[in-house]
Amino acid sequence: MNTDTFSKANQNSIPITVIVEKYGAAMGIVIVACRVHFGTATINDLNQLLKNRLESLPKATLLSRLHRIRPVVYRVLLEAAIPGEIKEQLKNELHAITLQNFAIAQEAERIITLLVHSGVNVIPYKGTAFSKLFYGDISMRESSDIDLIINPNDIDKILPILINDGYDCQYAKSLTRIDRNKLLEQQKDICFDKKIDSRFHVELHWKIIHPNFLILKPNSEFIIQKKEIFELAKIEHFRAILLHHWSHDGLEYLKTLVDLAQAYENLSKTDANHYLTKVNTNNGLNIVLELVNQIFGVEPFREITLNKIEKRLVNKILKYNLESKAAKTKGSKTKIVMKSYFRYYINQLYLINRLDEKLNFTFRFWIGLLSPKQGDVDLIALPKYFKFFYVFVRPIRLLLRDRF
Repeated sequence: MNTDTFSKANQNSIPITVIVEKYGAAMGIVIVACRVHFGTATINDLNQLLKNRLESLPKATLLSRLHRIRPVVYRVLLEAAIPGEIKEQLKNELHAITLQNFAIAQEAERIITLLVHSGVNVIPYKGTAFSKLFYGDISMRESSDIDLIINPNDIDKILPILINDGYDCQYAKSLTRIDRNKLLEQQKDICFDKKIDSRFHVELHWKIIHPNFLILKPNSEFIIQKKEIFELAKIEHFRAILLHHWSHDGLEYLKTLVDLAQAYENLSKTDANHYLTKVNTNNGLNIVLELVNQIFGVEPFREITLNKIEKRLVNKILKYNLESKAAKTKGSKTKIVMKSYFRYYINQLYLINRLDEKLNFTFRFWIGLLSPKQGDVDLIALPKYFKFFYVFVRPIRLLLRDRF
């Protein structure tokens, strides 16, 4: 057992000595840096950990890159007692991230202006918008996409605008034969890629969660107040991010937990408590609060009580993150996507108590996932009397995802 002693984040946080022993010194460095960011550890704690473990720094920077939390970790490491050549490397990486984020923010602002001038209202979401809202700095997160919230009824206006602006859309050529209402029901967004600049990927959202995940209205819908027509209120942005990541990736990256901890600390106690008491419980909130408490020492505004099943789920997600299992996942796109679906299915199953409800959820989840979608119609146009073949097209597309 390592005999180092460190400042304690709070009585419920995992001792850093335990993290070092179970998950390695590199992960310990990453977590202490995050705790310094949140004010639950000191730079002296980090220096003490680094004192005889500088050989773990390269792996710590690799873990930061894999979990996409370099801005948070690196800015703290730059204040620590580490060699100058490593600091120079960190500065160069941070500079590249900052330039990327500024380019994305500028392109997002240009697209928003273009659409608004054409009579289409859009609201920035996630990405640099989240970074600016909750970190106060667009360079504090690693961003790659431009996410905007739209009214789905505006899609016909938006398509020609972005296509004429140099963007490609996978549905652009086939929307004339795709049932528009079914597309809107079966999808949560529509995506565009810049033809001449691969940095820019635009996602236009009208739902928080993909319908495959069975979190339906009103929880899957954005709540947009008139006075905040061009932006999401903080509590709504937090709710949307939480629901999106809880359903779509099972909280498998530290980036998600860092973001949610940062956002939660920026909420007022009134808003946070309202959210805790009024929003449905099938959203992972209590589990997230327990996770960020244990990992980063960020305490909830009020006591959270978890049942045995929720505690088991916390331990499962915690281990998945600290062992960096998501970053180690290899294989085809089909394998990775199906593993993601299975993790979400298991996560939700943990929160359903009755056996009949578990069976009902299981049936609806997998039947819904494997049922034909408009993307299948987009790929293969079958005559009306052969439409029953789409039942076979869907699983084939999932199995051959790398080719389609």
